[in-house]
Amino acid sequence: MRDGYGRWMPSQWQHLMRLTLQAIDSVTSENALPPYWTFGGGTALSIDLGHRISYDIDAFMDSARLIKELVPVNNPITREICWDAARQTSNYRYPGHDLKLIVTGIGEIDFLSASSLVDGSTTEFDFNGRIIDRERPCEVIAKKIYYRGSTFKSRDVFDLAGIFLVMPDELSDAAGSVFMTPEIYERARLRIKTKMDAFKEDLSVEVNPTDFGKSYLESACELALEALDVMQHRPKPTC
Repeated sequence: MRDGYGRWMPSQWQHLMRLTLQAIDSVTSENALPPYWTFGGGTALSIDLGHRISYDIDAFMDSARLIKELVPVNNPITREICWDAARQTSNYRYPGHDLKLIVTGIGEIDFLSASSLVDGSTTEFDFNGRIIDRERPCEVIAKKIYYRGSTFKSRDVFDLAGIFLVMPDELSDAAGSVFMTPEIYERARLRIKTKMDAFKEDLSVEVNPTDFGKSYLESACELALEALDVMQHRPKPTC
């Protein structure tokens, strides 16, 4: 996220997480356990990789009904979270399945409905004393490839390349998912090859890399293609 002068702003993902928890608590019945959800996406991944600065929270819910209850028109808590004082209206997008709350000047919170793809997909994450199920890199990248391989963005390419460099075992675990078929790999591969020139230009605009991220920024597309090949052709486990 950039300011009015085009400069990268500091990430406030911790503040966004606090708002996310407030929203989830708002749809939790009294004396009931909170609804199950997982913390995934680029911010969850950046905690492991330290490759880029992220400006949003992806909360994967196990119920589309709960997401509907979070829509600001139905929920005063989320209405306040995404209230745009300048426009005097709630700033959000709800096409009917996923919900995006836009927090002015800070970032975005996405409530998404997408099933887990990898066995053992999460790890416990302590956020200010509250335990959250944070998605492992294998689950984050499996979702990116499976659900939106044909619409990959430059950030997705950068994330895939980063996992390939730092945590290749996580790619192996992602590749072990029954959902990762040759057709799924080919969709992502075709997208990267077709958009490579555009991705190389977009990376410097859409990604705020750390020092580590800068080290592979220019080669991210080639690394991502190599990662897909390694995943698809990884040795099959022996019985």
